[in-house]
Amino acid sequence: MKKTLKPLIIGNWKLTPNTLDEAKKRYLETAKAHAKYKSTVDVVVCPPASFIAPLSLLKKSKTVSVGAQNVSFWTTGSKTGEISASQVRSCGATCSIVGHSERRALGETDEVVAEKVAEVVKCGMTAVVCIGETERDEEGAYLEVIKAQIKKGLARISKQEIHRVVIAYEPVWAIGRTDNVAITSHDLHQMAIFIHKYLKEIFGMAGDLIRIIYGGSVTPENAFDLYQNGGVSGFLPGRSSWDAKTFEGIFSGVSLALKEIKKATKIQSRQNTKTKVHKRK
Repeated sequence: MKKTLKPLIIGNWKLTPNTLDEAKKRYLETAKAHAKYKSTVDVVVCPPASFIAPLSLLKKSKTVSVGAQNVSFWTTGSKTGEISASQVRSCGATCSIVGHSERRALGETDEVVAEKVAEVVKCGMTAVVCIGETERDEEGAYLEVIKAQIKKGLARISKQEIHRVVIAYEPVWAIGRTDNVAITSHDLHQMAIFIHKYLKEIFGMAGDLIRIIYGGSVTPENAFDLYQNGGVSGFLPGRSSWDAKTFEGIFSGVSLALKEIKKATKIQSRQNTKTKVHKRK
């Protein structure tokens, strides 16, 4: 499958590490690991909110962007403990994850997700909108769950704004599982096609501007296959992004997959040219 969008890999650090010094060390190690892949893949790390500003100020690497794991849909006022999209943006965040399954498990609804997505986009950041079924059924009811999450979650986004949205498909049942029992590249490809088709139903040709990435037990061992054959434009790993070497393994897998895809594209192009010449004769 020909890839037209640069791969995007977003590391979700969740509630780690414990100190700013550890966060700085991890960020710099990640930046160093990414250095040789900077022309191949875009990389973002999403640390705990308190670390966004100090990591954004580190000047030793500008290749790894910093994002937020979550934002409030409130913009100001008496909302103790909330952090707005504009606040994380002013701290250096370039994007924010919205609607992660762990947030949804705490009661976050599709309507709340829609409010947050609108705020993130309004502030000039990219909204990484998480969708995903909790389980799969033989009747295919889970597909309706996916459609509802997309329709409701992007309800306040226009065609002109859709380029600021990334869809992160993250089936809850696959999170935390070993790569050999998580989703297959074939099943992921089918889901990517389904999501792309539905996005185009809603946004028309503008839907092609939306990158679809995958999260759910992404490892250095399966990154190559999932990227080459899964029909996605990148990944949203959690635990695999906590160690720079492991994270680099994902960069490497995607980079190798890109080379194979480009090689296959060139071969296909030559074959098409030969076919055209043959038909003219």
